[in-house]
Parts: sequence; structure tokens; C-alpha cells
Amino acid sequence: DILLASVDTGVDWNHTDLVNNIWQNLAEDADGDGKTLEYIDGEWVLDPDDLNGVDDDNWDQNPNTFIDDLVGWDPSGIGGIDDNNPDPPHNNSWSHGTHVAGLLAATTDNSTGIASTAFNCSIMAVKVSDENQSGQIYITDGFAGILYAAKAGYYSEGSTIINNSWGGIGYSQYEQATIDVCYNEYNAVIVCAGGNGSSGWGEAYEIQYPSGYNHVIAVAPLGTNNQWNHWGTYHETIDLSSPGENIRSTTCNGYASWDGSSMASPIAASV
Repeated sequence: DILLASVDTGVDWNHTDLVNNIWQNLAEDADGDGKTLEYIDGEWVLDPDDLNGVDDDNWDQNPNTFIDDLVGWDPSGIGGIDDNNPDPPHNNSWSHGTHVAGLLAATTDNSTGIASTAFNCSIMAVKVSDENQSGQIYITDGFAGILYAAKAGYYSEGSTIINNSWGGIGYSQYEQATIDVCYNEYNAVIVCAGGNGSSGWGEAYEIQYPSGYNHVIAVAPLGTNNQWNHWGTYHETIDLSSPGENIRSTTCNGYASWDGSSMASPIAASV
């Protein structure tokens, strides 16, 4: 009943090391069988009997929004059109959110892959990257995703821990207001990667966002043996540090070890 949201490029929720911990939105369980994921013909799928075209939980009092959000939501979709499946294209260019999800709550004691800290918690998948992208994948709908994760978690379990392993330079009053609503009205814990320094990598004393906003926990990356290895963003807005070098986790095609504050943040969120 503890929800950890990967608000990112999407989550390969069918991944062997993730699927048992994927949040199932039982308020959308239209057939009443106690699950919104089914194992059919050798693969996990969204429960066909729950895909009824109805916003069953309807917590926003608008029956035309968040229809069949069985495991999360995709505010970006293809061309910015919302859909209910936060599964990304299955290639490593799109694996960032799946890597984050594994650090949040990969299945533990299954003799497979990795173990997470919060091993008995649930992963809410929220995809916030438009699929009309190639090459480097950017976040396009991050704050819509944060707001969804906060509200859906509040009405499901009372709160959500929301990880955001993305950001950049530039303050926005709208973005701060969104954070304020999620924090004050929906009990969300919002954890953000502090940044990888100037020009993407390198030591930099600067503010990045959303990690620099009020009411978030900002995480800087450390190297092995808890050393500051002179890459990453540091500033008074940083709240704590976490391992960020050679971090192994799930990808759309298996597993990989990556560096970044993007890894440090979900480790902290899982703790």
C-alpha cells in the first residue's frame, strides 16, 4: 500500500523483475476479480475485462478523464494525446523510466536481477515523454504526470512518493504551484534528481528544477564509498545525497549499470 511513482519515460511493467510489484488500480477493477493485470498466453496484459472505456474510480468528477488507468497513466502518449498505457517503446533509448522503476521497487527474493530497498511496495507507472521523439528522449509532460501521480495515489492509498529523475534550468511559477498543490492537498512526497552538473556532466554550483522548488526533496549523486567525485549539481537547494555511480537496474531489454543523479534520486525515494 506504499506507492512509488516513476514519473519518467514510461515503465516496462511487463518486466520480469517489476511486474509483481506494479501498482494495480483496483478502483478500476470492473470485473471485480481483484486484479487489473492478467497473465494470458504467456504474457502479462492489462486485464481485458477491466478495459471497459469507463473512468470507474472517477476521483476528479469528470467521467472523460483517466479512463481505464489500470496501472498508471500516460499524459504524453503519441503527439500529446493521453492514453492509459504507460509502457514505452521497448528499446534502450526509452529505458530511463524503467531503470528508475527498478530502483524504486524491483521485486526482491525472486532469484532474478536486482533487489530494491522498498521491496514490498508498489510501482505506479507514469509516462511523460511524447513517443514522437527519436535520439535523446526528453520529458514533455512532467508536471501533468506529477499531478496525476499525486491525485491517483491520494485517492487510492492516501499518498504517493513521486520520483522525478529529470530537470533543467529555469523557474516557473506554474510548476511551483503544481508542486504546492501536490504537497499541500494530496500528501505527496516529491523526490527530484539534483542534476548532473553543467552541460549535463561536471561539477556545477547552480539551481536546477524541479529539484530547486519548495516542497521537494532534492538528491545529489555520490560516487563509490560515499565520495563526492566532482560531478553533479550542488547547491543550498540540495537536501541529501545518494549513490549515483555504476548503479545496476532494470531496462526494457534486461539490465544495465548507469551513472547519474537520475539513479541517486529513486534510491533515496525507495529508502
